[in-house]
Amino acid sequence: MMPITKRNRTGNFATEQYSRDMVQNQETIANRIIYSSQKYQTEMNQAIDKQASAQIAGVNAGAGQAIGGYQRGANQARAGVETNYQLELGANRQIYVSQVDAAGQIRSAGLEAAKLRQAAAVIAQVGREISREVGQGMRIRF
Repeated sequence: MMPITKRNRTGNFATEQYSRDMVQNQETIANRIIYSSQKYQTEMNQAIDKQASAQIAGVNAGAGQAIGGYQRGANQARAGVETNYQLELGANRQIYVSQVDAAGQIRSAGLEAAKLRQAAAVIAQVGREISREVGQGMRIRF
C-alpha cells in the first residue's frame, strides 16, 4: 500500500469519525435541552398547583366568593407556562434540526475534501511515474 493512500485513508477515517462524533454530541445536547424543558414544565405545573391550592384554601377560609377569581388566575398562569413551554420546545427542535443539518454539511464537505485530496495524490503519483519513464527513455537514447 502506498504511503499516500494510507495517509488519505487515515484522513478520511478521521473526517468521518469527527462528523459522527459531532452529530452524536449535537443529538445529546438537543435531548438534554428537551429533557430540561420538560422537567421545567413539570416543576412549574407542580409549583402553580401548590400555589393555587394554598391560595384557594386561604380564600375558602376567608371568603367563598373569591375562589372563582383565584381559580381563573391559576388557570391563566398554568396556560401561560404551557404556552411558554411549547414555544421553548419548538425553538429547541429548530436548534436541533439546524445543528444536525450543519453537521451533515460538515460531514459532506469533509468527505468531498478527502476525495479531492485522494484524486490529487493519484494525479501527482501518475505525474511522477510519467516523469520517471520519460527520464529513463532519455537515458537509453544517450
